[in-house]
Amino acid sequence: MTNEEKIDVAKDFISIHKDSDVDNWQPFGLRNEAKYLTIYTNLINGFYGNVMCVDQVVSDNGDILEHGTEYQTEVSTGTRTGKAVVFTWYDEDRSKNNW
Repeated sequence: MTNEEKIDVAKDFISIHKDSDVDNWQPFGLRNEAKYLTIYTNLINGFYGNVMCVDQVVSDNGDILEHGTEYQTEVSTGTRTGKAVVFTWYDEDRSKNNW
């Protein structure tokens, strides 16, 4: 996944929130590309809530057999609409890295 793609995901994630001004988002002190990339890293690592890989293949005993590329997190509060939103994005690099 390119940095540009990660930045686009971060922008999309921010846009569903009531406060969609990136300057009001942590980490403070970062700007532009560095800020969006940090927000993306926080997103994929579960900083904003539980992240699920919805298309991974798991064995009956819970072992991951194949990493997926489709990720979701639920934004339950602070959305633009006032309703919970399931935010979905794709990161093919994560499956290649077997995280």
